[in-house]
Amino acid sequence: GATALAAALALAGACAGRQFVVPAAGEPEESWQCASLAALNERLLASLGLSWDSLVALPDRWLERAAVRALTGEADALIAAEFGSAPLALMHDARLALTAPFWRERLAAAGYDVTAVMMVRRPAEVAASLARRAPIAPEKSLALWLHYLVAAESGSRELSRALVTYDRLLDAPAGVLSHVVADARFPLRFERPLLRRNRTRQATCQQDLGPILPGLGP
Repeated sequence: GATALAAALALAGACAGRQFVVPAAGEPEESWQCASLAALNERLLASLGLSWDSLVALPDRWLERAAVRALTGEADALIAAEFGSAPLALMHDARLALTAPFWRERLAAAGYDVTAVMMVRRPAEVAASLARRAPIAPEKSLALWLHYLVAAESGSRELSRALVTYDRLLDAPAGVLSHVVADARFPLRFERPLLRRNRTRQATCQQDLGPILPGLGP
């Protein structure tokens, strides 16, 4: 779901970075997920003794910890290398639900006005998607869905933000992008032919996810 939304935003003019995570077999051909962003998010969580599937909240005042502050230089270099002078930067990584305060700070330091778009998907669909990638119990997948959703809501407070459902994105992509422009104040420019091309990509993604499929799972 988040990949389909990232594709729509990238094809509408946002810069998603230069090098993307290589998709797993059977996944859409383009992940739109910045590889260095995903790697640094993993390291950030590891510095706090956590990983993407930890079901505990980040510690209080974690942003002030020395191990986290030590990563700010790398984060600033990443933003410069991946997005350069692009006026619209797109960060797509599920772990951003957990690490958003860190990236809000670094993006603001780089001169960006930060906004957020949250993709919400049915919990059962997220559990099915995770099950195809790793042997994760359904109960844990559902708990992760809630954990990520709560963290994303908390981490994006006071930002201009939009809430998008996966079903709505597939049914009415033009309406969803208009919603993003209005609520997240993301100044996209898009045309009908672009949306039709992206609809084909979304259909491929939906086919891969199976019949019952933000979800905010990785």
